[in-house]
Amino acid sequence: MAVWIDCPVETLVERTARKNTRPLLQGGDPHAILTRLHAERQPFYAEAPIHVSSRHGPHSETALAIIGAIDQWL
Repeated sequence: MAVWIDCPVETLVERTARKNTRPLLQGGDPHAILTRLHAERQPFYAEAPIHVSSRHGPHSETALAIIGAIDQWL
């Protein structure tokens, strides 16, 4: 089982800006890097049988969405 937790690039930029612990984002424009990575990886992520969208809001909402999606998949 694989779960693709999809998130808009803008949200990823905001979330990753909170800490400086992302080696791939150092030394460049985080928005450009995340946009490129998203485009490169999306075809592979799309193969996951479970797809959940993550947006602004509490992480608990995404966790509940994942649990619900897994429950439906099973």
